[in-house]
Amino acid sequence: MNVKDSLARARKQAKGGQRDTRLKASSPNSASTSTVSPLFRADKTLDALYENMEVLTGQRGEGAAVVMVTDSSGNRVPFYPDGSGGTTDGSGSGSDSGGDGGLTPAYPSTPTGLVVNGGFSVVELDWDAPVYYGHSLTQIWRCPEDNLSEAVQVGSTAANIYSDPIDPVYEGYYWIRFVNSNGVTGPYNASEGTYVKTQESTDDIINVINDTINDSPLIAQLQAGLDGVQEQITTIDSEGTQAFQNMWSVKASADGITAGIGLVAGVDDEGEPISQVAVAATQFFVFDPNNPNPDGTMEALFYVDADYGVCMQKAVIEQATIQVLNAQTIVADEVTAGIEIDSPDIKGGQIEIGNGFSVDSSGNMTANNATLNDVTLNRVTANEGQFNNVTIGEDCVIEGTLSANQIKGDIVNAVGFSMVTKSTSSGGGATWVDGTRTVIITDDQAFDRSVIIPAIVTTATAHTTENPDGGTTDGTNYVDITITWNGVTVASSSCTQTGEGTTTQSLSLVKDIITGGGDVTIKIIGSSYMHGDIGSETTCSDICLLVAKKGSGGIIVS
Repeated sequence: MNVKDSLARARKQAKGGQRDTRLKASSPNSASTSTVSPLFRADKTLDALYENMEVLTGQRGEGAAVVMVTDSSGNRVPFYPDGSGGTTDGSGSGSDSGGDGGLTPAYPSTPTGLVVNGGFSVVELDWDAPVYYGHSLTQIWRCPEDNLSEAVQVGSTAANIYSDPIDPVYEGYYWIRFVNSNGVTGPYNASEGTYVKTQESTDDIINVINDTINDSPLIAQLQAGLDGVQEQITTIDSEGTQAFQNMWSVKASADGITAGIGLVAGVDDEGEPISQVAVAATQFFVFDPNNPNPDGTMEALFYVDADYGVCMQKAVIEQATIQVLNAQTIVADEVTAGIEIDSPDIKGGQIEIGNGFSVDSSGNMTANNATLNDVTLNRVTANEGQFNNVTIGEDCVIEGTLSANQIKGDIVNAVGFSMVTKSTSSGGGATWVDGTRTVIITDDQAFDRSVIIPAIVTTATAHTTENPDGGTTDGTNYVDITITWNGVTVASSSCTQTGEGTTTQSLSLVKDIITGGGDVTIKIIGSSYMHGDIGSETTCSDICLLVAKKGSGGIIVS
């Protein structure tokens, strides 16, 4: 069996074992047999662990092995971390946790720019980032045939790149579609799938090559004794023509199959020195006859095949130019990419891009300019910047200076209320009116404050009336306002009017509250006295009490 046939057999066996084999039931008239693909990948590799976890969480497969959890109502429901609400296609009622301020997510757009590349045991997909509002995730669908109706969802991601672990020598098709934060699914990128083929396992290729080498009749011939070879060479050297000394070639043919080897040393048509060795063969290999395996077989050190190119187990290359590289493991001191590097998972000590962006091994990121959308941050330290349309959900501590043109909130608090506004004498007798209003200010701020009571205006009006016996009587009207601070009088005002006329007085207060000094109780006590005349009255204006943060910034007193 040659290499091509052996690799074809290995490829066929690999396809037969691919993980997406569907349930195939026999016809009613045949024996009752069926083939069911395993739910999990029986492998100890990290890729297998990733795949099995995706099966358990509903991100891969048809949901037959999704973990069941208990919801807040005590019901057993499937666990779908992508918010698809118990459906593998992501069309359920996923919650909107994006904090969109009440805006409705847009209908998902059609994905564009899908590119699919096959490695050895993984398929990488990347696509253009969606631009519609409210995007949540992208679903990845796969099918061995170009048939969207038979495709199954194999994963989902919030990024615009995805790696799908798959068997070597897999051929299939992929589709993607977007899902918004409300769980609404959009259209697929296309009705036709994007074809991909993964690479053949290097181990399988090497094993087949070694088998082919050991079946070759050249092995026995080259391992045979060297008797007569020196004699043949001597004969050629002494009797060969000058042309044969400069150019030597050997050809062999059997059943129409030709192989040959040639060597030339001389000058070309332009007189330039030339030396060439050419091999005409479908397969060319190099082996070490002095180091066979314990069982006597040989291993190829270097192998060239017309169908599969150059194969080798080990190589040391100082410099190489490769247009397309598919590799399972790359170990290098330095990797340079001239255009871009795409990968769903990059692990390393540090990332540096020019002078404007870097991430160290501790996760510290430095960026001169950045545009961030839908970011959740645990802690932010910024030296300067600008915030537009920002909501601070909980406490905010500003240790420096806050400058603002418009402030709504607790920098200044104000209350307003009324005392007894008017009391009228019934004439002839005395009338007293008393009242007290109490304001308590709690010591709950980390800064000093000032209490401001603008002018409280009181008015006393009295009249002089004529008596029936011809005399006159002067009416008397008296009003008093007193302010106490934790029981101590801090301000007072009174006015009295006797006889015809009106008297007005005013009272105001400005006093500081020192933080840590405890709560403050302010009482405003009013009393009035009227006597001797119908129509006498007292009035007191409404009272406004302000509590403001104490500060003198921007104020100059001279």
